[in-house]
Amino acid sequence: MNRSFSVVLFSVLLLVGCAPVEDLQYQTNGEKLLRISKEIACNQEVLKLKTDSLWDGISKRLSTVLPKEMPKTDRENMIKLRNTALIAMFKVYPQLDTLTKAKVKQAGQIDEVIVANLQQIHQKMEENDSEVLTFLGEVEKKSPQSFEKWSKAFDEAKHFPCKK
Repeated sequence: MNRSFSVVLFSVLLLVGCAPVEDLQYQTNGEKLLRISKEIACNQEVLKLKTDSLWDGISKRLSTVLPKEMPKTDRENMIKLRNTALIAMFKVYPQLDTLTKAKVKQAGQIDEVIVANLQQIHQKMEENDSEVLTFLGEVEKKSPQSFEKWSKAFDEAKHFPCKK
């Protein structure tokens, strides 16, 4: 190892070692909570996209198979619905082809799984939000500038661009 690298390495270790442990703990905890906030936001976005794609497909199928003579408002309402039980309530539903009814039923089953996943994510979000509020309260007592930085970071995490 050359001498200049050793000096730089020693300087960095000295600076890190001299930083208050409390500040490092806040930084580490804040970064962890921020990462979790971003993950939650991305997971919600993914499930929303799955739901939209699922029901958009059903809507497209219904728009092609529903009878043309069906009253316009009924037709539009049935196509817009994103709920298997409500779609099945229309008078025309029993006359639809077997494949369409199977796809509507399957969409409902998939949607139930997505809803259950969203409920789990919502629970995680509530727990994380509680931890974030506690964290921000502690940071605010110590440093208003740090509070502003962290508060902004958590707000931005809700709109974090997720990888597709």
